[in-house]
Amino acid sequence: MSMTIILTTIDDFENTCRLAKKILNNRLAACVSIIPCIKSIYWWKNRLEEAEEHILIIKTSEKQREALMKFIEKNHPYEVPEIVEVKTGNVFEKYLQWVTEETSK
Repeated sequence: MSMTIILTTIDDFENTCRLAKKILNNRLAACVSIIPCIKSIYWWKNRLEEAEEHILIIKTSEKQREALMKFIEKNHPYEVPEIVEVKTGNVFEKYLQWVTEETSK
């Protein structure tokens, strides 16, 4: 058993919450944590841009990883969404079991 964490950012808080709930309602993750109001500075189409964004930290099973990434791509409001996988090392066994159970329903 293993789990993974997927990160994505969205500039509108309502869209952030909406995507988190869609992910959870589709059982693609056991938990989505949201860190509100970060400042992102990035290159976009040869211009330096600044935006306030919100980070979704999505905890899922390895089994749901690919489906989750495709779901985010399809349901994300950005033209090119940030979808970053963070591989986990050691995970508290009971937490890992919970993530696995919640994404297997």
